[in-house]
Amino acid sequence: MNYNYYKMLQKKEWRRNFIFIFIVLVFATISTYLIYNKFKSVRDYKMRLPNISVTYHEGDTIEVPKYVAVTDAVGLSTNPYNITVKNNTNKKVYFSIKLSDYKKKNKKYKDSTFLPRSALKVSVHEKGEQTDIYNMDDIDDELVSKTLKPKEESDYKIRVWGTKSSLDDDDNYYYIGKLKVIGED
Repeated sequence: MNYNYYKMLQKKEWRRNFIFIFIVLVFATISTYLIYNKFKSVRDYKMRLPNISVTYHEGDTIEVPKYVAVTDAVGLSTNPYNITVKNNTNKKVYFSIKLSDYKKKNKKYKDSTFLPRSALKVSVHEKGEQTDIYNMDDIDDELVSKTLKPKEESDYKIRVWGTKSSLDDDDNYYYIGKLKVIGED
């Protein structure tokens, strides 16, 4: 009789321990998810236009802090600036992504010279498409122009790097550009 009683107590203890461990694991999983999303959303810069929503995952400013001439293969391996554009309407929407020079005085680069567009290359990669590479002085600020179907979403990776030019790598050059998405009906 005592044996069955102790067996029953042991089962209750196992059940209690299992429930306790399960609750701790659920709490840990949920809190990890919430913390991750909190820090991820702080990085994202979201902008909502009347017909599209735009998310700049690394911000809307592209910086090349120091000019170094590299090959296209090295430039394509640099960290991208990610943009997501989503059509919020039930009709087709035309949009364009532009990269314009941001030449305002910057304390960070007070002893440096703004890098000419002729010394830069830019790549644009749309998810599922081939990467396009341009010389910056060959484009008029417009990197992408496309029409989105209703409720469609497009992801882009944009990279900027220095290319071979007459500039000296030892001089202090920098580049800052502002990404801008413009949507039209």
